[in-house]
This record gives sequence, C-alpha cells and structure tokens, in this order.
Amino acid sequence: MNKKRDKCLIIFLMIIGVLLVSFPVIKHTVTLVKFQTTSLSYAKQLPEVTPNDAIVLPTLTDYWQSSADEVGEAVGQIIIPDIELEVPLFYGLKQEELLYGAGLMYPQRNFETDNIVIVGHHLTIANVLFGKLQELKQDSLIMVEFMGENFLYRVKMKHLVSEKELAVLENQSEPQLTLITCDKPERTEQRLVVVGELLEEEKDDIRHVVQSPMNKSTYQYTDTFIRYSVLPLVIILSTILMFSWLIWRYI
Repeated sequence: MNKKRDKCLIIFLMIIGVLLVSFPVIKHTVTLVKFQTTSLSYAKQLPEVTPNDAIVLPTLTDYWQSSADEVGEAVGQIIIPDIELEVPLFYGLKQEELLYGAGLMYPQRNFETDNIVIVGHHLTIANVLFGKLQELKQDSLIMVEFMGENFLYRVKMKHLVSEKELAVLENQSEPQLTLITCDKPERTEQRLVVVGELLEEEKDDIRHVVQSPMNKSTYQYTDTFIRYSVLPLVIILSTILMFSWLIWRYI
C-alpha cells in the first residue's frame, strides 16, 4: 500500500512540475482562444477622447478575465501585406483594448499633417499584434484605415530607442506614421520604432495598391494555433503519460 501511495505522490509531483514548466504554452492557448472568440465591433462615429492607460505587458490573468464588453469599438485597422499582418486600431491606449489590437497614442492628431503614433504589444506569439514588426523591411507598405478613410505609408526607418526617448512621439515637419512596440516579448527598456512616410495616393485607390492578407486569416490562425498550442500540448500530455507509466511500472 505504501509503495502505491509513493508512486502516486511521485506522479503527482511530476505532473505539477511539468505543468509549471508548461506555463507559456497554457498562456498561448488562452491568448489564442480569446483572440478567436472575442468579436470586435467597429465604430460609426469617433468615441470620446479619454486619458491613456499606462502600458504594461499583458499577463495570463489579463486575457483570462477579459471580455468583449470591456473592449471598445475599433476605429480602423493596420494592414502590412509584406509580413501578413492585420491589427484592429483603437482610439487611445486602453489596456483592455491593447489585448486585441493597437492604439492611437494621440487620437486627435490629423493623419494628413501630423505624426500618427500607434502603439501595440509584442507577444511571444509572433503572428499576434505587433510581434512581427521586427521582420518589416525598408520600403514595405503600410495601410492604415481610419473611420473609413485609407492612408498609405512607405517604411523609411526601423530602429531601437530607449523607452524614455520621447522625440519619436513629437510631430515632424512632414506627416508620418510611427509604430511602437517592445523589442522583445518581455519587460524591457528598449522599444522598436518603425517610421513610415505618407504617400500621395488617391484614398479610393489605396485598397488596390495594398492587398489585405486577411484572405489567409483562417489558415494563419490554424497554423499559429497548431504551432503554439496544439503541438506543445500533445507533447506535454505524451510526456506526462509516458513518465507516469514508467514510474508505475518500474518504481
């Protein structure tokens, strides 16, 4: 009886250890499920301007407790075909909204004259939010759709700055787009900054210049879910079963 009890205790401790090591996989699974099941709506008129939240790295609890009721209406989207990225755009920086999209740091700025600063999270899941910005190359095209209007930018610079560097937020002599995210998916003092120059394209023609990658969205989500969730979970479960059998059989 004592031997069986010892085996059960060893198996229990082994399972706890494996689950602790597997915490990132659990976080990925919850995050991807939330992304797939949370339905966003788009605003027909501009929301009220409210103070920005302090931006912090989202946790498993943030995604677990988040709901569509806490997320405001998106005011547009960002499309970057070269890295197959499409992210909802929100009016301001709210922690609940940054879980599912990017936000305008200065929502009252004018797209045709000002520096449009957009901030988004960098998660360990590369295909989610701004994680793929590091793959962006010079001269890539970025389309920002804002309240039904389209604005096309060409990437002219990508660089790292300190989180305390405020010059990148200031208006410049020419209209431009500034995308900002962390340089890696953890607490860091560095920020990746992508700067794009506004192109003089007819707004009605921009959609023809930039082809949306969303026709591949179902495949991309399935591929991402398999890579970051299904395969790791299968490996974890197989490991638990194999070691449980070995412990029960040979100890």
